[in-house]
Amino acid sequence: MNKFEEITPEVYYCRQDMSTALTAEDIDWIREKARASALNKARICLHNTPDDTPQQMLIVQMRGNYIKPHINRHSEKYYQIISGEMLAVIFSDNGDVIRKDRLNCTDNFIYKIQHNNFHTFIPLSEDVIYMETVAGPFTQTEFAAWAPAENMTGDCQQYIKDLLAEI
Repeated sequence: MNKFEEITPEVYYCRQDMSTALTAEDIDWIREKARASALNKARICLHNTPDDTPQQMLIVQMRGNYIKPHINRHSEKYYQIISGEMLAVIFSDNGDVIRKDRLNCTDNFIYKIQHNNFHTFIPLSEDVIYMETVAGPFTQTEFAAWAPAENMTGDCQQYIKDLLAEI
């Protein structure tokens, strides 16, 4: 499929200059990339470069995927769920859970996170597909020192289990 340029096995950019239309076939294609990924996730970037503003991405996360809690100091984020279900978790600066919200494509399908909030998402369905919109450039992400690193498989799975225990 030459519509997308591979940056990594999890990140693809659209090659169109004028406009971009994502099809059901494209969504199936990126879902398969996420399934094949060691990280259990993949994205199609609709913006042209990491310096663009705004930035829009179609993201697929598979069940079991772990995204280390992080914060964007200078940018709000907006999400629209396309399919599946996930848990949004918002944390204080020291790692206490402030709130948890179930997001899906029928009830809570639009979600906004203010800047200066640590957050993560946990897929509740086999996969979850969503659009993320954020002001660029992509330079201000800070990862939580109090959460396990993404490469600490056992610790990550226990951390996810602990966060899911209270929903």
